[in-house]
Amino acid sequence: SGKSTLAKSINHGYNGLILSADDYFNDNALNKYIFDSNKLDEAHRFTGRRASDALKRNISPIIIDNTNTQTWEMKPYVAMVNVQC
Repeated sequence: SGKSTLAKSINHGYNGLILSADDYFNDNALNKYIFDSNKLDEAHRFTGRRASDALKRNISPIIIDNTNTQTWEMKPYVAMVNVQC
């Protein structure tokens, strides 16, 4: 649907970070994407930890390349910024 393409376009020319829950399912050693719906909550926690770490390191922009179609999906990241910035 173009989310990743848009994220790359926004980050072009910057030294930012693009994070996604999908990153959790990438097995770099096997060069494979292995999705497990039972681990989706952990994947989002993983993304949150990485976003928090990036904020602490003053990385900008930080782009969360998830669906973010509902407010509740964005809320943890907005709260994180409000606390750390």
